[in-house]
Amino acid sequence: MPVCSKCGKQNADDAVYCAYCTTPLTMVPTVQKQTDITPIAIVGIICAFISLLFFPPLFGILAVLLGAYALSKASEDQKSLGWITIVLGVTFMIIGIFLGMFAAVIL
Repeated sequence: MPVCSKCGKQNADDAVYCAYCTTPLTMVPTVQKQTDITPIAIVGIICAFISLLFFPPLFGILAVLLGAYALSKASEDQKSLGWITIVLGVTFMIIGIFLGMFAAVIL
């Protein structure tokens, strides 16, 4: 809803003039707030590394979910960090599962 710059009242979405003071309304573009996804992606990458040795399905899936969340909130220049987190989560989860199976066979 546009807000009048003169009287500060809210008007209908399709209003051209303020319904209260008849001041022409100008459309101000809304700026979408960008979230810094670096901490989220770093936690996801740490979970991916943990999945190599401990509970690969749990930490691997958590890494993938954190990467997907980071990817959904990322700006265009940060999307690669989200993709890296997802790829590392999947890769290290698979390697961790095979390491666990290998250790079970040997021991």
